[in-house]
Amino acid sequence: MSWRNAKWHLGVTAGALLAWSLLPAFECFGAESGTISMGPDDVYAGEIEPNTSPPPCPGGSYCDDRYCAHGFGRVGEDRGKYYEGTFVHGCPDGFGTYETDVFTYVGGLKMGRFHGHGKMTCIDDSRSFEGEFVNDTFSGKPFGHWDGLCR
Repeated sequence: MSWRNAKWHLGVTAGALLAWSLLPAFECFGAESGTISMGPDDVYAGEIEPNTSPPPCPGGSYCDDRYCAHGFGRVGEDRGKYYEGTFVHGCPDGFGTYETDVFTYVGGLKMGRFHGHGKMTCIDDSRSFEGEFVNDTFSGKPFGHWDGLCR
């Protein structure tokens, strides 16, 4: 085998490995879209997958008898609370925006909880907390009912 053939072979292999490593990031490519009603005031709209009894989500999951939220979507309530971002097997997970009448959070989520880099801004006085959130905790301060930092 000449160097030229080896270079081509390595290029194809490296390209295939890169494509394979990125595959989970595009898992929802071409996903089905739909709605899931969680109650009269709470409806999810976005990408869905068949409900195959996903693992429980501590922050609350968005599934009905047939489908689970999976991919990008939005769930909101008439009372003004909403989440828009990524879902994995019915659970808010990845990156998104969560807004209530008390605060707005933009950042990472894991299993329905604030986790990763994010920013919480209080609605009433514009205070903000930016940094690493771990399992609904910011700098060791738990939120309680999601709004402990803003009240």
